[in-house]
Amino acid sequence: MSGSGICTPPPNETANTNLTFTITQNGGNFTGSGTFLDVDSDSGTFQFTSGIVDDSGNVSANVDVQSDVDQTGSFSGTFSGGTLSLLFNISDIGPPNCNFILNGTFTRTSAADLVVDPEITPSNVLTAPILLNNQVKAITSDLNTRIGDVLRGIGFGPRLTASGLMWQGQSGLNAGDRAVNYGIWGSYSYADFENDFVSTAFDGSRHNFLAGFDFSPWENTIFGVALGYEMSDIDTRFNRGNEQTDGYTVAPYAGMLLSDNWSVDASVGYSRVDYDQFRTDPVFGTRITSSPSADRWFGTLNVNGFTSWKNWIFGGRIGILHARNIQESFTESDGTFIPEFTNKLGQWNVGGDVAYSFDQFEPFARVIYERDFSMTEIAVTGGGPQPSNDNDNFVFGAGIRYFGSNGLTGNLEWNKRVDRDDFDEDIFSLTVRMDF
Repeated sequence: MSGSGICTPPPNETANTNLTFTITQNGGNFTGSGTFLDVDSDSGTFQFTSGIVDDSGNVSANVDVQSDVDQTGSFSGTFSGGTLSLLFNISDIGPPNCNFILNGTFTRTSAADLVVDPEITPSNVLTAPILLNNQVKAITSDLNTRIGDVLRGIGFGPRLTASGLMWQGQSGLNAGDRAVNYGIWGSYSYADFENDFVSTAFDGSRHNFLAGFDFSPWENTIFGVALGYEMSDIDTRFNRGNEQTDGYTVAPYAGMLLSDNWSVDASVGYSRVDYDQFRTDPVFGTRITSSPSADRWFGTLNVNGFTSWKNWIFGGRIGILHARNIQESFTESDGTFIPEFTNKLGQWNVGGDVAYSFDQFEPFARVIYERDFSMTEIAVTGGGPQPSNDNDNFVFGAGIRYFGSNGLTGNLEWNKRVDRDDFDEDIFSLTVRMDF
């Protein structure tokens, strides 16, 4: 950085100074410390106190400098994309009573997108990026399966599968020669999950409810919309707190059959999520509460393949997911201001499933590999172990489908997420559908 000083002597001196510092942020507040060295080989240390970052990225703090002549002052500036642009105004404490005005830019050296002290961090600041994949997949996996099954069934012929949407004519129950005009469906899922990394540990459960309506206005196509509600209860051991959420989702979806064995589908969605949470002050033991809200957006695109042999049904899929969670700024009960922040996720996935059809039932098994190509990476302050920010996992699943009469079908399944460092999840779901 460069700057100028007003001092006698010399007057209006201009010089370059190198600063290196570390900032510790707690929501919208921060402190820091570092060292400096100028072109005249003058050096020293300094501290930032009373630092504030607002939701527009504006920053300010007080500065105390220790060198051959101690100094005090302040700085202000902006933070964007990992770069700080700052203007310092610093004065000597005593003779020679110099005043310095300096400006410069600083680039973050940590690779992490989010650096926190978990013990004093609001619960959702840390859980939101870790759970974004799981929260979105609770919705999109259900939608993508529904669409894929409908299109697979149109290609195969007149049998409804128990996931409620697939027509399959080679075996099993005959549902008639008509085409699906429209259908309604509902699903419920329960998830139990745990993050056991020592400094970010939490565990909890989530309930998801989805209801959808879809129709086929043209041959080989499907359009629909789903509405959802979710709630979760998470014990955040990292800050001796708890987080409870309620969220509402609207998600249009569509699909098209490309051939008898190939289809493409897509879904988009928006969720409004409200939090009710607390953490425990590590010094005084008091409970610090907050009730923030967030906007969550997501979209998926998948290509599906399917075939059958006798009573066996085989399927495969490759897809991409993008999600973004925008947390609104909020203030905790102790007055701590937390600026707006955004978590992101980009992921591709590939998987397959196999089912065997007999009588009114169809047991099945599946495996899916998921890999994040874009994610919010986390680091914790201090010299201890750091989160691995693992970016891939497998999902293994098994279940059974049921084919009733008069267009009523059902699906019961279990899925387990494995091989993501320090995290595991079990998901149980039930789906019922009626076609007209």
